Amino acid sequence: MEALRAAAGGPDWLVVSPAGDFDHGGGRTGRYRLAAAEADSRVSYADFAVAVLDEIDSPRHRRVHIGVEAL
Repeated sequence: MEALRAAAGGPDWLVVSPAGDFDHGGGRTGRYRLAAAEADSRVSYADFAVAVLDEIDSPRHRRVHIGVEAL
């Protein structure tokens, strides 16, 4: 991310990660929120994928790192 941030006028980018970790046994709920890093936070693989696809379909963030967690 440091290299991306330092690239003035460089590519448009977005880093998306779980705010904490994946809920390895969790299913899709369709409910998630963006959140700061929190070690105890969890999100299912399916809900994380929905969050990524939502951002692709309707981009709202540019040149930042966002975390995703379950509601």
